[in-house]
Amino acid sequence: MKKNVNLKDRVVDMWEVDTGLHESEIVSYLDRKMKVRFHSARFSNSTYVFTGNPKDGPSDCITVSGYRKKQPGEKVSIDIGR
Repeated sequence: MKKNVNLKDRVVDMWEVDTGLHESEIVSYLDRKMKVRFHSARFSNSTYVFTGNPKDGPSDCITVSGYRKKQPGEKVSIDIGR
């Protein structure tokens, strides 16, 4: 995984990340009201669903700005609204 933390713009860019392995780190950035942008990611988080809006970031990545606890049996790892 490669990452770039931009404190001024409150954005974290992550490349080649497995969200299941770095779930707590991602949540810690979201708790600090930062946006996280995924560039080539594998979504396998087990505890949380990452949420966002497609208008939050560029079209060449997935940008999340929040999270919620997964419901029992839920298999979704990311929920980007319309």
